[in-house]
Amino acid sequence: MNIALEEFFSARGTKLPFAVSCSDHPRQRTILTDDVRLAAKQGLRIFPVSPIAKRMATPNLLIDEATCEIGRLEELADEHGPCREWLTVADPWLCILRIAGTAGGNSSVSTLSFDSQEDCRTLMARRGDITWAFFKVPRGFARRSAVRYLATGLSIISAGHSCPIPLLSRRVALDHCGEIEIAYVPFWLRERAFEAIECTPR
Repeated sequence: MNIALEEFFSARGTKLPFAVSCSDHPRQRTILTDDVRLAAKQGLRIFPVSPIAKRMATPNLLIDEATCEIGRLEELADEHGPCREWLTVADPWLCILRIAGTAGGNSSVSTLSFDSQEDCRTLMARRGDITWAFFKVPRGFARRSAVRYLATGLSIISAGHSCPIPLLSRRVALDHCGEIEIAYVPFWLRERAFEAIECTPR
């Protein structure tokens, strides 16, 4: 006579030594936050900081899994969740400024102008007194490899490194002009840290 494993152990007053999954009740997929979805929509490759990564003090543990595909991000959240913190990778098409100290804590969420009169409205992330500003690298330009530190408290994140994702859902709610997108590198930054390169015609 065949009996279920649960009945076998229950009759003896013991619990199953392992978890039994039921195919009739598939595991519900983790719901991604609006910030994660909006960051992926902007083309940012992101990855979660898993509980294990936090305990090991290695936030970039899953950096090789970074992606902007929603389906894969849901899988990562299922595999490593619950993940309350997500990071993005500084890919070659991105220029991410790191503004630390007083300048970072006081920098506007929507405007980054420094000594220039140019409006630098773009996506930004903030944690404590550090702000990260995201810019697209225009076609035909490349960052000078020797240029990283621009001024006191102002630097460019090296390619392959990571930083927090922008809190886009909160920013959109506060911005009466609509959703902010990643702007192209402003002229003052292009002059300081970039050089023109030859492009192959498409």
